[in-house]
Amino acid sequence: KVSAGNLNLKNGGLFRVLVTARNVRSDSQKAESKLIFVDTTPPTFSGKIKDGNKIIDLQCQTSTTTLSAYWHLDSFQDPESELDPSTFTVAIGSSSYLTDISEPIVASANRGVITGLTLKHDTSYYVTVSVANRAGLRATAASDGILVDTTPPLAGVVTMTDGSENSLHFASVCKRRITAKIVGFKDEESGLATFQWKLCNKMTKSTIIHCTGQGFATFPCSPDIDCTLDVEHPDD
Repeated sequence: KVSAGNLNLKNGGLFRVLVTARNVRSDSQKAESKLIFVDTTPPTFSGKIKDGNKIIDLQCQTSTTTLSAYWHLDSFQDPESELDPSTFTVAIGSSSYLTDISEPIVASANRGVITGLTLKHDTSYYVTVSVANRAGLRATAASDGILVDTTPPLAGVVTMTDGSENSLHFASVCKRRITAKIVGFKDEESGLATFQWKLCNKMTKSTIIHCTGQGFATFPCSPDIDCTLDVEHPDD
């Protein structure tokens, strides 16, 4: 075994080791190694580590046992020695680039799933992805975090009106249009995303107005969590 230092080999260069052996009679025999590619730079990362098991980046989830992450296949690049696909790993931390919640485990080239966790409600977790090139140099990237929320929103008040400020408790005539005023719904952890509502007969629970094929209407929450939705009965 022979080693040599201070060679000043250039990044991206190809080199070969040549060995010459001589005996006492000066007879020689030569042997050479395979080409060695010098790569002194780690892989690069451009893009985003997306929390969740979907292509979009999720901001919250209800599961306390599983955490997933997704990234595009071309997010990690290494133009010199290329990536080693077998070295992709994912880990979970309480902050970006930490692995204090879960040690790194093997992942695929664009997705990682960690199970058997014990995640806490109202706590954010971060996925860290790492991969090495053929020279053994690693690149690491982290997600922007995902919040675990295991509780539903707090219910507010829904008031049916005739379109004015008057609450509608009884009506002596058939109303073609009514308005639902929604106030006070909130979620302290992950916030509200949408309202979904359905107009039903109180006694029979049957749907009166079919806003969609299932009798439900979904619409975004307003910033002040004070929403109204007009419902018009279809023409006979």
